[in-house]
Amino acid sequence: MTIPSYLCHYTSQEGLIGIINYKKLWMTNILYLNDSTEFTYTLKLIKSEAVSRKIRIADSHPKRAIPIPPLIGDERKNASYSMIIRTIEEVETERFLNLYVFSLSEKANDLNQWRGYCPRSGGYCIVFNTSKLKSSLAHSGKEYDFKLCIYNEEEQISIIKSLFDNLDQEIDKNPDSDYLKILSQHLAIMSSQAPFIKHDSFQNEHEWRIVTHQDETIMFRAGISTITPYCELNILDDNNSVPITKIIIGPTPHKELARNSVKILLEKNHLDYVDVEFSNHPYRTW
Repeated sequence: MTIPSYLCHYTSQEGLIGIINYKKLWMTNILYLNDSTEFTYTLKLIKSEAVSRKIRIADSHPKRAIPIPPLIGDERKNASYSMIIRTIEEVETERFLNLYVFSLSEKANDLNQWRGYCPRSGGYCIVFNTSKLKSSLAHSGKEYDFKLCIYNEEEQISIIKSLFDNLDQEIDKNPDSDYLKILSQHLAIMSSQAPFIKHDSFQNEHEWRIVTHQDETIMFRAGISTITPYCELNILDDNNSVPITKIIIGPTPHKELARNSVKILLEKNHLDYVDVEFSNHPYRTW
């Protein structure tokens, strides 16, 4: 997979100040993203595959006077599918999920992104050098995934089926092992893949995601309607620099004031090399 030379993050004044001042990405809990409902879509795909496999097992084992001994052969798989379904139902009832996400787009200065992810009072597009960003993340000391989101439904279903096939094969290969341990390992793999599966209605965003599991230090900030859990991921490299190349100021009635304050913010943080420009979209929210 070819990674673009640059990727963009759309944010508010608070988000821009946080990243510039602290040189860290604000990783938002996946249930609190602007478009968090698409994660429910992923869970439904996984749940549908688990239910389908349970039905297949039930159809292949006619009812008997003496029940099949539990947790033998297909029954171990059936129990695994049941646990996957229960786990998903716990998430769907808004139980805390320890996945944190930072979203990026291949599109700079995109009108739909300004509308969808920036406040009416004004927003900013932070442009990252992708190769330098990856290098900085490698120095962070945290485990993370950095991938392009998958929007094609056939590809999504194929990935999910493959994950279940691998689970079945592991259970078949290890008949005497603890199937719960095998299931736990595969649930972790499923949870790492799930954040990158998005409904095709979002495909014009061309989104890449950085995903990490729960950090030992969870913080909280004020959201639009709830308190939002987040953690931070360091993006300083060995030279104490950050991989930001440009700040694009979104539509605003106070263009020169906005540019002056961004430049002062950058200079204060020794980021004078970062370019600052305006969005050219004739989009007004004032």
